[in-house]
Amino acid sequence: EIYEQTVKKNPKDSTLVRKVGQALIKAHFYERAVTYYKAAIKSSGQMPSYCYDLAELLHRLGRDDQCKEIIGQTTKLFDANKSQLLLTFEFSMKKYGIFFLIDEMDIDTHIIKIRIFNLLAKVHKRSGDKGKAIQILRDAHDENQK
Repeated sequence: EIYEQTVKKNPKDSTLVRKVGQALIKAHFYERAVTYYKAAIKSSGQMPSYCYDLAELLHRLGRDDQCKEIIGQTTKLFDANKSQLLLTFEFSMKKYGIFFLIDEMDIDTHIIKIRIFNLLAKVHKRSGDKGKAIQILRDAHDENQK
């Protein structure tokens, strides 16, 4: 609760926001963590790291449909340095229904992008579509090599 009050005073502190979410998960308050991350995403202008954290939590809870939905929402993110950054991966991810357009990608955004691909591959693997999971990982690897 103290962390949550601190975040209310400084909602732009992404490190603190993530620590509160992680603390809720460690304390096994999963539903509260889901609600918290959704609120943090809404108030922050959809920070990519919060979207990833929420998607990963939903995957761990077995809510893969909701996880895919959050991954899809991650395609409409705003960059801190620009008024908007449409993360629409303009490459082979189009065939998976995920569109990211990255004008200038910093290392943190790149890391989140790779984590999102990995998570999406895990979702497809769990659903029994191992071929799609492997293809997502191959496409992500190829894109990472550019």
